[in-house]
Parts: sequence; C-alpha cells; structure tokens
Amino acid sequence: IASWPLDGSLSDLNNVFPARYTNPPTVPYVDGNMGQAVDFSGSQYLYASTQFMNLSYQSWTIEA
Repeated sequence: IASWPLDGSLSDLNNVFPARYTNPPTVPYVDGNMGQAVDFSGSQYLYASTQFMNLSYQSWTIEA
C-alpha cells in the first residue's frame, strides 16, 4: 500500500506511485496544519493508484 502525504508533492512516501491532480492540471498547495496541503474545491480530484490493489471498485474514505 502507498501513502501520499501531499506535503508539497504528489509523490507517495516511497516515490513509486505518483498521484495525478486534475482540473486544473496544476496543484493548488495551501498552508496546512503540518506543512502544505492540497486545496480541493469544486470539481477537482486526485487520482492515485497502486498495482497491488484495485481501488476503483471499492468504497473508501479520505480523512483530513
């Protein structure tokens, strides 16, 4: 499994599975509680995947 801290980068902690941010293609980073954070508003989304788990047919939650 991978972990994406989103602290100024879309790379996972091991630099193996980079995420992609869409709409717009540039990532709006803002100051977070600890370092930087990605600002999600409107129709933006982050696409992250690994070869180990198919997350597209699973229900999951991101907490911040």
